[in-house]
Amino acid sequence: MNETTTMTQVFKALADENRLKIVRLLSQGTLCACKILESFAFSQPALSQHMKVLITAGVVIGARQGNWMHYSLNEETMEGLKVFVTEIQSAAGDCGQDAGGCASDGCGSTTAPDARGIAPGASGCAPSASRRGLKMECGADV
Repeated sequence: MNETTTMTQVFKALADENRLKIVRLLSQGTLCACKILESFAFSQPALSQHMKVLITAGVVIGARQGNWMHYSLNEETMEGLKVFVTEIQSAAGDCGQDAGGCASDGCGSTTAPDARGIAPGASGCAPSASRRGLKMECGADV
């Protein structure tokens, strides 16, 4: 499985507010299902479903101890998530806009892009807002 597929599964698992709260709880260390359940107003079967999603995505590791399951964060996945987000943040700053242009992307322009993200003299598509959400706006020689 490639990194993008793995991260897609992780982000889907974390997209639920309750699962995100569970991950926050587990960031403090391993917890028994009964301790996790004390922090929520849902049933044990509902917790089991949330944990199944988190385990399938590789976010959480479960281990049975007696009658209870104990859960902890999968540190390997958490480290991969941290690296993935850091790479995205680093790539976002590579355009060279701080230095007055986007010459580093090969477009040759030293002028900052317009509000649509298109450098003067360049062509391309950039997202723009509309009443129904995002749409792509394309321009040539703007």
